[in-house]
Amino acid sequence: MNKVFFDELSNMNLTDLELIYRDQRELYSDEDFDLIDDIYHRRKDAETTEYSNWQFSLSVFCVMALLSPAAGVAAGIMMLIRGKRHEKWKEAARRTLAAAFISLIILIFLRTGGFRIGMF
Repeated sequence: MNKVFFDELSNMNLTDLELIYRDQRELYSDEDFDLIDDIYHRRKDAETTEYSNWQFSLSVFCVMALLSPAAGVAAGIMMLIRGKRHEKWKEAARRTLAAAFISLIILIFLRTGGFRIGMF
């Protein structure tokens, strides 16, 4: 196996590997394509796992924000600080802060006694 070819494949992003895997099979030898296949599937599995972990973490933060608005606001602010570099974190911060706000509104509503008949 050619080390330069392996290094080149390792540095490609998933989109480029997918293009090679789907449309350019005839341009590579069987040995090279087996390597492409292996790297492509490893990357795709890693990305799927990362996305699943991300969704689970976001769900935990939103539930935490619903149970405790203060904890949700703290988590949202931490995510906003980290979100300066990553757009994904900004999205998570918005969702967590929204869940904390909704929880705070519900908490205030329940503490004040809710709607009262004959209030007006």
